[in-house]
This record gives sequence, structure tokens and C-alpha cells, in this order.
Amino acid sequence: MADPITGEAFYLKRVILREAKRRSREKNLEFNLTLEYLINIKNDTCPILGHKILYRSGVDKNRSASLDRINPNKGYVIGNVKIVSFEGNTLKNRNDINSTYNVMKYQISSTPPEERPPEMKGKLTDLAENFY
Repeated sequence: MADPITGEAFYLKRVILREAKRRSREKNLEFNLTLEYLINIKNDTCPILGHKILYRSGVDKNRSASLDRINPNKGYVIGNVKIVSFEGNTLKNRNDINSTYNVMKYQISSTPPEERPPEMKGKLTDLAENFY
């Protein structure tokens, strides 16, 4: 008898994999993900927002694991998905680079200079230099 799947692997199988398969059918997208693949790409920190990703239901939906399709024109296939937080995925999908820039510009202009973290200047400079 096989060992029962528990914890984070259970969440990946029961929620992430099942939902990706359902969305693939609904949108007529290719699907070839496996539980083993999701376990291999699982991470603890959202690459978009930097906060801890939760692999369980009923806690904090915004920090729950979510699949991001790197190329939205492709399906839920190996090599085209990353695990991010639900909140990070929602923000990414609702905003393009122009709206993201406008939000950043607004945030910076709305934050008094004395409250701006000093390390952000270097991070924004690096971001601008690496844009093109």
C-alpha cells in the first residue's frame, strides 16, 4: 500500500494540480503537470512579492500557493509554470508594465523622503539599468 500524501504535497495535488487541470479543460489548454514536478518547483517565498507562500487551505488566501503561467499563451505544461502567491499572481495578471510603473511612481511620490528606505534607491537604480 502506498504512503498517503499529506501536508504540502496533499495541497499541491488536491488544490493546485486539480485546479490547473480543470482550468486547462475549460480553456482548452495543454496540460502535462505532475505532482512530482510541482514538488520539484515548490518554493517557500513568492518571487513576486517576497512573502512566505502557504501550502494549506483556509488560512490566508492571498499568501496561498498559486500557479503562474510564464507564457500565458501556453498551457499548464512543464517548464511554463512557477509557484507564486495568489496575491502576487493576481497583481501580475491585472497589471501591465505601464500600470506597475504608475503605481511605483505614485508610491514614491506619496512617501515622505524621511520614510523611504535608503536601500530602495539602489534597488530602483538596478531595476532601471536592467530594464533594457
